[in-house]
Amino acid sequence: MSRDRKIRKTENKSRMPRIYLIYLGILVFAMLILLMYARKSLILYEYSQPDRILESISASLSRNGITNYVIAEKSTDGEDKISYEIPVTVSVSCNDYEEVKDYVTELGSRLAGSEITYYKTTEDFSSGKVTYSAYIDDSRFADIVLRPNGSRTRLKFLTIVDWSPESIIIFRDADTYDIEITMPENCTASVNGKEIGADHITSSEPVEALSYCSEYTEIPDVVTVALYGFYDPAEVVVTDDSGNVLDLSEACDEATGDMEYKCDFPSPEMPSDLKEQVLEMSEKYSLFFTRDLPGATASIDPISDLFPEGSDYLVLAETYRRQDMEIIVAHTGTEFTDEEVTDYTVYTDKCFSCRIAFTKTMQMGNKTVTDNTDSVYYFVNIDGEWKIADIE
Repeated sequence: MSRDRKIRKTENKSRMPRIYLIYLGILVFAMLILLMYARKSLILYEYSQPDRILESISASLSRNGITNYVIAEKSTDGEDKISYEIPVTVSVSCNDYEEVKDYVTELGSRLAGSEITYYKTTEDFSSGKVTYSAYIDDSRFADIVLRPNGSRTRLKFLTIVDWSPESIIIFRDADTYDIEITMPENCTASVNGKEIGADHITSSEPVEALSYCSEYTEIPDVVTVALYGFYDPAEVVVTDDSGNVLDLSEACDEATGDMEYKCDFPSPEMPSDLKEQVLEMSEKYSLFFTRDLPGATASIDPISDLFPEGSDYLVLAETYRRQDMEIIVAHTGTEFTDEEVTDYTVYTDKCFSCRIAFTKTMQMGNKTVTDNTDSVYYFVNIDGEWKIADIE
């Protein structure tokens, strides 16, 4: 009996190491499975991070520049890869007068081989979408939108989100400036080769100096056009109704960078025959007031051809003839010297102005008297003849 107990005791002792080894083996195997699961979870978590796909997008931008689509790849576990074709939206211009392609080409050149950095900027908690801003040389040039396609939890605390790129928006992170152009209504302005439409007119004002002229012919107003949101220096050109390029003055607001351009009515070379004609008309008008025109004391007929019918200047001349002409002292030897016709300005084909200056010399006995004229004359064309509309 005691011998049987000894045998059983010996057998139990011999089985214990094997049971322990089996248990230890099972434990090691379970630990290996757990470690492999944890390792797999960490790999999946690592490859699910937005940085992975952002790095692929950055590499594609550096390699291919700005195109309609960006091809990016993503791996979920470091082996299998998923490709995405991400639409690119270019939103870098605030108006129709600045070429987008120039900036896109320049940006593509800057991206080649450059390091692109990105930072999370916004998150939409309702949709789960996140937006990352991309930078090059500390200059923000794009927003990349990622959307979640689902998520799962491993190891009870690792949330693995399946991110996919939704869109890339290219823009220009720079200050803009506005352009304002003041010019005659009958002129045409263009910016960067594109004509500005009438819908950009912000104000229209009549020319005060041409108020008398407007009684006899149609006079264009002075208009102001405004364009907004420029990045680069713009080429501004104003032409008259004949297509001639006009001179522009420009001023820059140092605080805002806004540009203001002004264009006066055109001042071409005055035809010599017209210059002689207006000088003769103004001198004839001057001669009337010193009784140097035949019939000047009897009526205003000698100068009636100089002005439009019913002109206030004819009314004034008639009043002067009736009341003041008798005080003119008799004189001889009336002569004109220092004659100049300058500042020729064309408003329309039926209206212009010019500055007329001359010195009229008269002999009163042994005394020489001079009368200086230096005025701006405004002329209008009525039935094919030039008339004096106003004198300033």
